[in-house]
Amino acid sequence: YGSGSIAEDERPSQKVETRPATRQPVKEVVEVKTPEPKAAEVSVASTKGVVFKIQLAVSGTKLETAPYNFNGLNAISMEPVNNLYRYMYGAASTYDEAKNLLAQAKEKGYSTAFVIAFRDGQKITVQEAMK
Repeated sequence: YGSGSIAEDERPSQKVETRPATRQPVKEVVEVKTPEPKAAEVSVASTKGVVFKIQLAVSGTKLETAPYNFNGLNAISMEPVNNLYRYMYGAASTYDEAKNLLAQAKEKGYSTAFVIAFRDGQKITVQEAMK
């Protein structure tokens, strides 16, 4: 820093090395991505009738409902519950369809997933939904 032994124009931090410019052909890579249908962040309250869904998780963190956040599962919905977020997979009108969705979720690693039910947007028990 201030020894004075290096001339002003020879400071290593200020030297600029010049190289001849070489031009190489630019290869244009065009990647066409078809947009994946965005998973529905549909409010459960907008659904009419009985709907079965698969509850994957409840978290304090709000996540984008994109497949990459849910082991590749599509049709993820999120519902705020108190200060948490409930993440659900699929929507089925019958319990048998819901069991198939549950099997898919478990195959993707959601071993604690389970079937939940809603009537006209209100959470109800699965037993109540099957009446």
